[in-house]
Amino acid sequence: MAEFFTILVVRPAAEPSCLQSPIYSNAMQRRLSEEFALVVADSRNAKVKSGFSVQFIPFSDPRSTKLWSELPLSTFRVHLVQQKKDESGIISLVNRVAPESDAKALMAQMKAEGGLGGRSKIGENSAFVSTTKFEEGLLFDSTVNLKHLTNAGLQMGGLAAHELGHAMGIPKNQGNGLMSNQKFVIDLEDSNVPISRVHFEPNDKKIILPTLEGIAGKK
Repeated sequence: MAEFFTILVVRPAAEPSCLQSPIYSNAMQRRLSEEFALVVADSRNAKVKSGFSVQFIPFSDPRSTKLWSELPLSTFRVHLVQQKKDESGIISLVNRVAPESDAKALMAQMKAEGGLGGRSKIGENSAFVSTTKFEEGLLFDSTVNLKHLTNAGLQMGGLAAHELGHAMGIPKNQGNGLMSNQKFVIDLEDSNVPISRVHFEPNDKKIILPTLEGIAGKK
């Protein structure tokens, strides 16, 4: 069975070349796929168990600016945004695709935590992740190498998974795993610094799985 769910990762409209590297995007895609594979493995629903397809799309793709209600129930979308460079553009985007969200509050949380995700009812989901910390480290470090790009992609995948966890029903940070208050940062000056590889915990799965199974039952 093909994957029942889709995660759409929307690239920024003007993305730095370092973040266009397939090394970076492949690592991010791998982290997202692995984290949600661990979640759906516990489901008895065949559709849910089939898992997630993770797709990167450009901002020019029509799906990137659709209202959440215009997307299939089985699609979860996360926007990568350049928080420091395009604050007005981000507020406009949020008002367009998730008008129920408080755009200014989102910007404040993004500055503090790096991202925001939310869900208030079936079908309504939104997630936004700032690339600022990662792109600055990669742009200004002249010694960027394969490991730097891989680690940055894995960490960004972790942050995106965290925000998607909120979009799948987890109302606030909790526990000591992927949904905790951990900081998703890496030291790009030292490629030997271990990256955070925490996962969704059992209490996270207890919230996410009913959300996914509810969607599968409606399709």
